[in-house]
Amino acid sequence: MRGLVMVALTVSLIVVGMAGSSAAQSRSAFVGAAPQVDYDAPGVGGPGWVPGFSVEGGVHLSPTLNLRADLDRAGTPVNETTTGVTSSRTTSLSILLGAHAISYGRTRCDFLLGVTVMNVRNKDTHPPSFYHVREHQSFVAPTFGIDLPVAVSRHLSVVPEFRMNVTLVNYLFSNADGLSELPRIRVAARWNF
Repeated sequence: MRGLVMVALTVSLIVVGMAGSSAAQSRSAFVGAAPQVDYDAPGVGGPGWVPGFSVEGGVHLSPTLNLRADLDRAGTPVNETTTGVTSSRTTSLSILLGAHAISYGRTRCDFLLGVTVMNVRNKDTHPPSFYHVREHQSFVAPTFGIDLPVAVSRHLSVVPEFRMNVTLVNYLFSNADGLSELPRIRVAARWNF
């Protein structure tokens, strides 16, 4: 999985770099960071909503289009169950194309569509021998989202963000039990160059 994430990250940086270099100074780029909450439930009786964080970067391809990469991570606290102790961590890399749909004053609405590579690591400890079971799942998920950037100054925006990762590819091409929707809700601080 680490190799797959590195390939996806490298490709996204090359695409963003190519877009940025051809744009010269007429296009602007942005970076941001945000606390978030994720709904990542492991297979049975998952934790529900868990805290996480996200970083993002992108470039404006035109006045109405942008290309971005989002990297986020969330983890569950240690949960004690009747069969042992379990914890989970999800790392996601998204490549998204955004379209500016509606603007009103200092606020804009962007619709996003793209793909996310997700890596889920579950760790279980079972009594009485306290042996550890580590399970790694990696999958690609179609992703859509909405951003509502509110300009605070020329360079700084506060951005309520929503992302929905849908495990459609995993469901269709593996022995997955069912389709899962994995939402991310965050409020980012974004710096526009």
